[in-house]
Amino acid sequence: MSGIGAHTTIAYIDGSYRALVPLELWLQTMEKNLAELVTPVVKDAYSDAVAPAMREFGKLGQDAVKLVRLALFPVQFGAFFQDRLARYLAKALEKVPEQRRVTPRDSVLLPVADKLRYQDEDGNPIASLYVNLLARAMDRERLGDAHPAFLHLIGQLAPDEVLILLQLSAQPKRVFFRRGLGQPALLLEQVVPLVQNLPEGVVSDLLNSAFQLEQLAQSELFLTFLEHLVALGIVEYANEPRTRETRELSFSMLGFEYHHIQLTEFGRLFHRACVANDGPLVSG
Repeated sequence: MSGIGAHTTIAYIDGSYRALVPLELWLQTMEKNLAELVTPVVKDAYSDAVAPAMREFGKLGQDAVKLVRLALFPVQFGAFFQDRLARYLAKALEKVPEQRRVTPRDSVLLPVADKLRYQDEDGNPIASLYVNLLARAMDRERLGDAHPAFLHLIGQLAPDEVLILLQLSAQPKRVFFRRGLGQPALLLEQVVPLVQNLPEGVVSDLLNSAFQLEQLAQSELFLTFLEHLVALGIVEYANEPRTRETRELSFSMLGFEYHHIQLTEFGRLFHRACVANDGPLVSG
């Protein structure tokens, strides 16, 4: 059996013997083949675009370098996308203290890299979630935060839903108002005149915990976004108000109703891993 190395395993699969090459040897072969396929001009562009990120990943060892090269392989002929992806990878690594950096699992890095290729860099909140998730996967002290479900969860979120999660993380509970079942959520400026005759402490409590719908690009879809987040298991209704005063108010006070919303335990883990920039999550 010429051509079979000492580290190759022979296995009987589907009625025939096959050689199973270790990942290390497969990566080496891929690197050699890529070097032969890429023209000198493209190779120069590849080095210039990726060099800063590769230097940082190189500190983690050869396995990390090979893994990043593999992640960049599908876009090596598109310098723009390759450069953008390299910046995202470097940004994720920068979020991790150097002494805590570890090589990420290929099951995390490769699919995250594939998603980031298509994310623009102009204040994109979805891209930030992917970058944060990758950073957790490279942090030896926070590996447990990188739940495998989060990768697919991020792909289902709208940018406004990320803003809703950010608002929820700032307080134990948030409240939204509407005039009745089937009616849209009210903007804060619409709520103020409705609550002005309530006791001062109640008004302060409700308004301070109100969702800031004005920050959303599509505030008219707030309830749609909210129901989607509930369906994903990230948020939940918490209709028991936080104070005795608000507990005494009915849900149909003065012609409108209010509902409290909070992160679920799963949502809090998602926030800690993907949404937060290492800031504290306010707890009740």
